[in-house]
Amino acid sequence: MHPERDHVANMSEFLVWGLFVGRILQGIAGSATWIVGFATMVDNVGMDNIGKTMGLSMSFVMAGIIFGPVIAGSLLELVGYWAAWSVPLIVIFLDIVARLLMIEGKNQPDGYHDSAQNHPADTPANEETPLLQSSENSNEAPGTDAQPKAAAEEPVSSRNFYVTALSDIRVVVGLSSVICASSVVAGFNATLPLHLSRIFNWGSLPVGMMFLAMQIPSMFLGAPVGWLRDRVGLKNPTAIGWALQAPLLWLMGVPGDSHFPWAGADNNGQAIFVSAITGVGIVYTLIRGAGVVQMTSTWTKTPPGTVFLHITNDPLPLVAVNEMQTKNPKIFGEHGGNSRISSMTEVAFSLGLIIGPILAGSLTELVGYYYMNFVFCEYTFVKSLPASLLIPL
Repeated sequence: MHPERDHVANMSEFLVWGLFVGRILQGIAGSATWIVGFATMVDNVGMDNIGKTMGLSMSFVMAGIIFGPVIAGSLLELVGYWAAWSVPLIVIFLDIVARLLMIEGKNQPDGYHDSAQNHPADTPANEETPLLQSSENSNEAPGTDAQPKAAAEEPVSSRNFYVTALSDIRVVVGLSSVICASSVVAGFNATLPLHLSRIFNWGSLPVGMMFLAMQIPSMFLGAPVGWLRDRVGLKNPTAIGWALQAPLLWLMGVPGDSHFPWAGADNNGQAIFVSAITGVGIVYTLIRGAGVVQMTSTWTKTPPGTVFLHITNDPLPLVAVNEMQTKNPKIFGEHGGNSRISSMTEVAFSLGLIIGPILAGSLTELVGYYYMNFVFCEYTFVKSLPASLLIPL
């Protein structure tokens, strides 16, 4: 018997389980922060600028993804473990302070704006204007039974919210866009290092540079693409992004395949692959976040009782969403549904992260890397059709 060895083994097992619990808590906290952050942004940013704001926020997200590991690795190497941990702890503390100092907006449904701002009165007030005006239709006859309207303003349950949301084809298209985008990226994250090591004999540094080439365009092009969405809408940029990504994904599978000797590892293969993966990173900016903008825009409400989709700077309503919402602005409760819509996109994104590696890894082992890319190529091309047909301008 070795009591000291057993004690060390027990401590190691305890630390491993503690690491697992910490990672679970980190995932829960990250999801909650993501959902609340996007819901707060949608609540406080006018829908005319939501695309630009979403693009700018995605630029900051990509900056953190790219430079976070670099900074953490450098600090760990230079100053040690706890000094490296002190940086995220300080950032989290500052984030908590900023959240406590943030001035909350008025307690009103998501996307609700003052009617005096968005729907000015047809005639200015004067000395003959009544001091107390009815907020309802002036043509309504006196004595009309108000019971049906009161009943219509009862908010529905959370279950009915999801049923109502998923019955709207645009929400389904938005969710499928999020799942498809995240599954493609996660699939390549799982299969790319081994493939590049096999065909080009690349080590960790050049493989890491390929991931950098795919991510850096999102950091710089996020805000311009958001501005483009605000100007021309979601439909055309999103459909073009999916359509362009399809041939680029196919081209990524060409180098090293025996069917294409002109793209071997010794001649043009490396240049073709670098160009293709950089192109994927560029066109991905047209796709990323489109599902979130689509879904949050779909449920934006204007008072009193009309539901419109505002994506461009056109002041006219673009699309009426749901007849039930049109009759009942408070169908999703006093605080609206932005947080629940954001949670649905988070679930869809996580589902794509699960599907992508399983699908890509299975196809690579069964039929090879080229045919795996070909399947993803067809996958994204088919995705461009509902994006072009069902996402409103």
